[in-house]
Amino acid sequence: MRLEFVLCLGLTAGACVPPVPKPTPTPRTGSRVTQDPPRAGALPTHGGDRIRAELGRLNRWCSGQDDCDVVERPKAYPGRAAHGETRGFIDSAKSRLRNLGAEVRWNAVKNQYRLLMASGTAPPTAPVVRTRADVARHHGRSVDLVGRYHAVVMPSKRPSGVAHPKEYAFIELADKTVVYLGKYNTPLARRPTAERRRCDGKKVCVRGMVHRICPSAGQAPSAACLTAIHKVNIVTP
Repeated sequence: MRLEFVLCLGLTAGACVPPVPKPTPTPRTGSRVTQDPPRAGALPTHGGDRIRAELGRLNRWCSGQDDCDVVERPKAYPGRAAHGETRGFIDSAKSRLRNLGAEVRWNAVKNQYRLLMASGTAPPTAPVVRTRADVARHHGRSVDLVGRYHAVVMPSKRPSGVAHPKEYAFIELADKTVVYLGKYNTPLARRPTAERRRCDGKKVCVRGMVHRICPSAGQAPSAACLTAIHKVNIVTP
């Protein structure tokens, strides 16, 4: 509980991830101790094996054929459409990876996907997003999203009239743009109870990957969202 308090309240506006203190090196005779900074795309301690296995399964599917390249770069193949089976496999694999907090990007040269970001491995710095223009400018990148946290019911194009708990959340940016937390209709879109109670109505900074339109295979709202979320920190005035 003490750690959570420090993370949430020990920040200033414009700082989403607290600075990491430099470790004290252990002296060694005749050698120099160094520590490498965290790498974007490195696997997290928890869930890394599942992400690695899912990514390997996806790349084995794409190995030895160019159908995945057709899916990812359709303009490079005029008049050709990828097989529906390949597209379905890729969409399902990406969905499973996002549910694990990971994002991947297609590498056309190597004909395979590479891990772009996984929860718990955020790069030390990221551009700050405060407006719709910022969202468009940094689409598909790791960012620090700054705005007002709102806990809401699961958004639906067809309201049922039945009262539902406020399990979802969005961040209201400075220009009133709405950015949902998590991919629609996935476990990560249902925000933790403790987080909602702590942050609802407060100004926060959230580290994650921003999308102009949230990726979804279903009937999701046409709105921006943040995936591969690392931290939700309350910003002090």
